[in-house]
Amino acid sequence: MKGVMTMKKRVVKLCFLFFFIVLSSCFKDDTGIIQNFIAYPNPFSALKDNHITFKTTFKTTDITEYQWTLNIYTENGNLTYTSSNTVTAVASPLIINWPARDNAGHVVSSGIYTAIIRLEVTKYSVGYSAGTYQDRCYTVIH
Repeated sequence: MKGVMTMKKRVVKLCFLFFFIVLSSCFKDDTGIIQNFIAYPNPFSALKDNHITFKTTFKTTDITEYQWTLNIYTENGNLTYTSSNTVTAVASPLIINWPARDNAGHVVSSGIYTAIIRLEVTKYSVGYSAGTYQDRCYTVIH
């Protein structure tokens, strides 16, 4: 009976992983205005560092307002953290700090995490049109 439960758990994990991969591949990253999206320190050590910094630089200065959303996923594709804000005083780079905690405030476990930054441009002066752009990076927590 124990072997059957272990097998069921593996099948469920594989199904979630497959769903995440299929879902991820359905959304092609349109980096558009995003020049660079990085995380540091990488790898992150909970013993030495108090947060991970995500830095996003832009290809243009013509955007006057946008909303950003940062989603962080575990290796299994589970959403562990979400943060968002509207920016009206646009500056490059955009700096977002994450204390390596989930949405409930618990410290996340060691592993590889996928961070996806999504920018929804709502006002612009010239150049890029209003639209949604996203990019991703990976960070390691040990």
